[in-house]
Amino acid sequence: MANEYARNQKDYDLIDAAVSLPASATISYSDDFDLGLDTVKPEEMELEIIIPEIDVSVLADSATIKVSIFNDSTASPTTIIAENIHTLTGASGVDPSIPVNIRYRIPSDALRYLRVGFTLSTGNASATTYDASVFLCF
Repeated sequence: MANEYARNQKDYDLIDAAVSLPASATISYSDDFDLGLDTVKPEEMELEIIIPEIDVSVLADSATIKVSIFNDSTASPTTIIAENIHTLTGASGVDPSIPVNIRYRIPSDALRYLRVGFTLSTGNASATTYDASVFLCF
């Protein structure tokens, strides 16, 4: 049974974030998710990450968008806790015109701030016209 004071309550101000996908060879980040003070750790919390369908002209043959999770005790975390949890590959791999839904369970020792990073490989058109969605699920 969950502790009523744990960070799995459903009354957070920010439970979702939209993030514009990056330009070529850059990274873009979701807004921070503030999990609260570290006196009580999260229980059964997940991130749901949705990447929309992307035109093959943006994600060409063997080009990639990699998704990583960042976590730290300070805002705008830069410490990677899960690198490349999903890699979306261009035309020669999985068809990028199919939306992708990723779920990631937040570890119980996660620090206060969490965010998701999207990295687009070199030599691609900009994907900034596409928005991914990140949801905090309880």
